[in-house]
Amino acid sequence: MGGRRGRLVDAMIQYGGTGGGGGPQGEKAVAFAPAFVSIWATGADPAHDGLFRLLALKPDGHGGWTALDQLVDPFPDSTKEGATARMAREFGIQKTDIEGCPLATEAWASLETFLGEAPVVALDAGSIGSWAQALGGNRRRLVLGLEQLALLLIPGRLATRRADLLQVLLPSGHDTHKGARGNTPEALVVALAELMGRFLGQNPAIVALALGGLTRALHGLRATDSQAARQLEFALDLLDRPSVWALSTGGLFNMPPSLRDGCLEDTPDAEDDLSSLLADLPPAAAATPQQWRQHEEVPPVSLAVTPSHPDDEARLDELFEVHLPSLLVAEQGGQPQDYYRRSQHEVAQQVAQTLGRDELLLVHAPTGTGKTLSYILPAILWARRHKVRVAVATYTRALQEQAMDREVPRALSALARSGDLEETRISVLKGRENYLCFRSLKVAVPDADGDASSWLAWTSLALFGLTDPDGDLDRFPRRPALLGESNSQMRATVSQMLHAVRARSGCCSAAHDKDTCCATLAARKAARSHVVITNQALALARPEMFRHVIFDECEHLHSVAHGTWSHRVGFASMRETLLRLHRPGKGRSNRPLDVLERKLPLDSGARKELQGALQQWDAATHCLHTLEQGATNFDHWRREAERSRPPREHHALFREYVEGDGGEDLLAARLGATGALNRLESGLERLLEVVAALELKGFGRIHRTVDLVRADLVELMGHLVAWLPEKDGQPSLSQRVFHDVTCQKGGALELAAQLLLPDEQLGRMYYPSLACGVFLSATTCLAGGFAPAMAYLGLDRTQEPSADGEQPGRDVRVFSAPEVFDYSRVLVGLPRDVPAPQDRHAHRNYVSEVIEWLGTRTRGRMLVLFTSLADVRAVGEALAPSFAQRQIPLWYQGMPGIGKEELADLFRERTDSVLLGVDTFWYGADFPGETLEYLLIARLPYGVPDSYHHAQCAAIGEKDQRKRVYMPRALAKMRQGFGRLMRRTSDRGCVLILDPRICGPRHRVFLSELPVVANPMVAEDEQAGLARVVRGDSRQVLHECLAHMDMLADVQRRRLGTDFEPSGPVSTIPTTPAPPPPIEPRALTLQEAPKPMDIPIDDLPF
Repeated sequence: MGGRRGRLVDAMIQYGGTGGGGGPQGEKAVAFAPAFVSIWATGADPAHDGLFRLLALKPDGHGGWTALDQLVDPFPDSTKEGATARMAREFGIQKTDIEGCPLATEAWASLETFLGEAPVVALDAGSIGSWAQALGGNRRRLVLGLEQLALLLIPGRLATRRADLLQVLLPSGHDTHKGARGNTPEALVVALAELMGRFLGQNPAIVALALGGLTRALHGLRATDSQAARQLEFALDLLDRPSVWALSTGGLFNMPPSLRDGCLEDTPDAEDDLSSLLADLPPAAAATPQQWRQHEEVPPVSLAVTPSHPDDEARLDELFEVHLPSLLVAEQGGQPQDYYRRSQHEVAQQVAQTLGRDELLLVHAPTGTGKTLSYILPAILWARRHKVRVAVATYTRALQEQAMDREVPRALSALARSGDLEETRISVLKGRENYLCFRSLKVAVPDADGDASSWLAWTSLALFGLTDPDGDLDRFPRRPALLGESNSQMRATVSQMLHAVRARSGCCSAAHDKDTCCATLAARKAARSHVVITNQALALARPEMFRHVIFDECEHLHSVAHGTWSHRVGFASMRETLLRLHRPGKGRSNRPLDVLERKLPLDSGARKELQGALQQWDAATHCLHTLEQGATNFDHWRREAERSRPPREHHALFREYVEGDGGEDLLAARLGATGALNRLESGLERLLEVVAALELKGFGRIHRTVDLVRADLVELMGHLVAWLPEKDGQPSLSQRVFHDVTCQKGGALELAAQLLLPDEQLGRMYYPSLACGVFLSATTCLAGGFAPAMAYLGLDRTQEPSADGEQPGRDVRVFSAPEVFDYSRVLVGLPRDVPAPQDRHAHRNYVSEVIEWLGTRTRGRMLVLFTSLADVRAVGEALAPSFAQRQIPLWYQGMPGIGKEELADLFRERTDSVLLGVDTFWYGADFPGETLEYLLIARLPYGVPDSYHHAQCAAIGEKDQRKRVYMPRALAKMRQGFGRLMRRTSDRGCVLILDPRICGPRHRVFLSELPVVANPMVAEDEQAGLARVVRGDSRQVLHECLAHMDMLADVQRRRLGTDFEPSGPVSTIPTTPAPPPPIEPRALTLQEAPKPMDIPIDDLPF
């Protein structure tokens, strides 16, 4: 028996039933054969929903199966219909099917008898546990969810696909229902076999590495977390002994050849060094670029380009009129005319006319246009013909993946249907830190005595890097695969490990390291692509790489430019950077300089270099402390000065201080800090060169850690120089930058150098460098015209010749596509008794009450948009226990262990859930169908007028700042937030705006931007296609919402009240009837110069 087999045998315990102890050391304990269980219910809340079918399957020990299939009466005490519409629609269960069936408690008792002591495999382990607890079942039974096993064995995109994980794993042609009724024990057996087969069918070295890491994690878990240890033991036994379950196929499926008993015994010995195993394995991302190397790089610009070719224009029309509709008919059924979108076609024509011309195009593409295909297809045709790279720059990484995963395959399929089989190369490119650095992963192997969470995190990342085709860490799931007492530690360890293995600028300088660095590999693919899907920040930061750019969700360019071309650094992060090198006073510190101090010979040259580096570390620490003291002195002076100055003048205090008596000392401290950091960085470089010759064990990890710190030191010095620049020994603050010291939460100080006017920088400097540019959004037409967006994006500045006459004005065309959706399917509720947002505590409590009351009755299907992350976390943490009790998943931005992109996937894949979010979810998130039926906007998205805001006002005037920046940003955000509800023509739902100010005249501009019947007195024919507005108290508005969605009967059947009563004080803001609709503005013509939007000062909240 091999080493690994022995290690696994030693670790196994008997995990059935109540999980008793194992047998003698080295002797395999006898485990119970697993059972497969599926439950069908009207919802996820045992307190209010009904269980109506139980299905189970377990091996009979003779090559066959024993089955349980029990229908249940879900609502025995109800005089209403027993089978809800959802039961019939999603599961095919009718009223007659459940007449005379046993109650849920009786059926569950039968299930417990059927299962005996067997552990269970289910689609969702949490759901089984909740129903068992509610119905008196065995709460200690060991249950593993299919998703947990996917997270453990194939940690990547597959593991995050909760809703359709079962269907994705079922082999092609397997006869099963799709959707909810596909959750059967038979399907679980087949899916588990497929999952295990995929894992074991990989390169044996990958399997060996994974099992070595999991085995070491198991030993640690047995001492620290028995619950997680039992789950891991169960998973490994399922893998090692498929004869107990998979060989009893009964004709369910063809056994994957890799699935056989004793597979672990054939893997290399677990005592082998996992580092050497990994050293011989390339990342999966290294395979694809080898295929791309045969192609030459596609240049970003060419002098030979021309506008769209007539043949391409004809092909484009054919694609939208014929091939896209027929493709969608094949996918979804219906008739071709059901899928033709005139607005989408017209936008595509406009994009095609712009590519190759020396002009910019600003497009208003209302929600539902399908704008991704409208620019992807003309970009492909033009880029291939001219052999020039075209970039598509989105706002978020989620939008990048949405375009690549959903729309690009559809575009290529449409081209193939048209007979166009020419090779098209399309890739995604993100910032370097979004990718896995394989060199870093190799040196991050935990020590042999490392804790269980370190081994689990590293093994999961290693598996991810060896199997994910891009090494894109946005696809790496953060959730622990095992559930137990150490979950919080597991999440923290994953976060730390991710930081250690992310690619960085200059992280891999050697040729062989570049060949396995996923960031470098992604850049090589992008350089050879016709179309590159990237993000706006990268497009702005790499103008030499992207000259023909299509900006999707372009209203974010202003804020993205601000973030890309600004600098911020806090003293806490600077101290942490230094502490990653050396931690004085800690006994057995694992910091690289401390490890070298223990290992290097006392009389060696390397020891002298180390002593020099430690002295430079001390000097850098002292200089940063001096600089922090200087910043603190300024902060004290500022607080005193603010007492006699109005808030709108506070922005000028740093400049006044620097140009006055305090500037000399502050600049001296800054120069001292940058000098000390520069000497430390150079000393570290010399130290690495000397130590490398000694070939110390573990030097690879030390080298990598020091390299990362050196890169951070260089970046840190750049931030400091930008914060307080000098010329001829004197401070030299730029008029285009807002220099300041900001005070963060908890009193920590941060040094900031923020670009003051991003629209000016975009319009005067960036856009002139583009060969051509297309700007698309659903919010480019505001207040009846394009002027606000032109100003906010700086496009009006591009139209004007430069002051020195060196740059002539640039043509900017505008185009507005027609509306797509029928908004009469939407009800907009405006409750007037909401507490004033200025009373933050009362307003937050009210919002929480509405979410809990409505979410309980609708079983989720709700997105709540906030303007403050602190509010999201406070409300999410407060509501989590309540929703957990009801088994309605509640996701909120900032919750531990789950990233923003993963939150969107979780919400999309779990229909009955609630999601609370801030900025990311106001824009671009796509949740069609029943996933989102109730959209709550917690408050109007006004920005907070801080010192940066007032600095802008001082630079260009308060009125211009309001017209060019403040109001366009707020109105665009409101429009985008509202647009999250309707994502396809069949969608319907309710929008609740929980800010009483929108009912008053000072803030009516927000309501006028929405497709609603703002004034009930308008003629009926003018209301066509517009949403109905309901004003009144909360009880009336929420009752109307339930009625609009035909939910009143269902709520009453579940014995939940239909009348909402807020517990706190009502609004103190008086409300007035809505004003008559404004006069319809004259449409902006293509030749007409944009004019500024005039918003009265009284319409602002400050």
